[in-house]
Amino acid sequence: MNRRINDDFRTVWCRAAVLASVAAPLFLGGCIGPRPDAADRADSGRAAAVSEAPTRAQIAQIQQLLTEQGYDPGPVDGLLGRRTMAAIDQYQRDKRLPRTGMPTRELLAHLQGQPRAAPAVMAVESAVAAGGYEVGERYVFTGGITHDVVESRPGQAKWQTSEGESFTAPLPVGLPVLGWEYGSWRGSNESSRDREATWPPPPGVPVGFDVRSQEWNTEDGAGAPRQTSELRWSCVNEGPEAIEVPAGRFTVDVIACERWPVPAGDWHKRIWYYAASLGHFIRRDDLDTAGLQIESLTLVAALPGGGRAVQRGLRDVLRDTLSNRARNDPAVWTGPAGAGRFVIRVTRDFKGAGGKSCRAYTISRAVPDGRRDFPGVSCFDKKKKQWRAPGL
Repeated sequence: MNRRINDDFRTVWCRAAVLASVAAPLFLGGCIGPRPDAADRADSGRAAAVSEAPTRAQIAQIQQLLTEQGYDPGPVDGLLGRRTMAAIDQYQRDKRLPRTGMPTRELLAHLQGQPRAAPAVMAVESAVAAGGYEVGERYVFTGGITHDVVESRPGQAKWQTSEGESFTAPLPVGLPVLGWEYGSWRGSNESSRDREATWPPPPGVPVGFDVRSQEWNTEDGAGAPRQTSELRWSCVNEGPEAIEVPAGRFTVDVIACERWPVPAGDWHKRIWYYAASLGHFIRRDDLDTAGLQIESLTLVAALPGGGRAVQRGLRDVLRDTLSNRARNDPAVWTGPAGAGRFVIRVTRDFKGAGGKSCRAYTISRAVPDGRRDFPGVSCFDKKKKQWRAPGL
């Protein structure tokens, strides 16, 4: 049975290749045709070795690489269909290659030489150098809590939360915030590290901070008295761990920080679960002095920046993808001018709380050094008869 399927596939490929060769000649190694004589075999041996019909696994590689480059070859299934041929043709046109619309080993080699996606694990310094956060990025946590990037500067970002607080923080997760605002209250931190170290620090290496905090109430006027406190932070990277949150499964660095004296009613120990592949934490736990959890944030979805027009467009494309596309069948959407190209793909189907139909997805966006992936999960709302798009 498998041999017959492979023979049928090779025959289809060869027929298509013959048709395509009218416009652009192809080597048709492995196709049925006249048996070459000895001289022909001697001259064409090298070409046949390079240009044989690709296997199904190689076509799947081509489909995957085309998807990563922002093209739409359809499902990554190793089957040659119209969408795959159209995507190949578009890629060949964009790269000024001979246009055949056919998968070949030469095409695979060319695709493999293009910039690829960012690695699953990277140093924080690499994420910062790549530009950090973009204004408009949104991180949606359980309970409907959102953190939005409202300003992005070298080495830091300003955030606005759905709870009415704004804060400015260094890009490496786990460092003390630089300043915050909540209602009429303001606060600032000045911190110094015991020693210079990469961040997050290597597993098992403790890093200490002296933090001088001030807070004041603007309702008291320009000369409002400032409440000052001196805090001591001690942080350690407890090592890598694989954890699952609603947005997906990640390999994280577990960064735990303790501080004392503890501000009244506030946390004593804060644990960040930092996913380098996302460049952000996917979970954060706050514990009191007794070790009891007083707050937890767990990631549901991450969304790219780009403004309201991008958010509206992504919402519509995402809902259409969730409603109409099979798992791993990508939808490609080109945003407004300057926003770039987005690839939306469903990665998993499962049953959520109460038996709800849920789908995990990834929004991929091309960036200068590869791509960034924004994972999320959506469940079907039976009352509204539509897929909920968290944060959009």
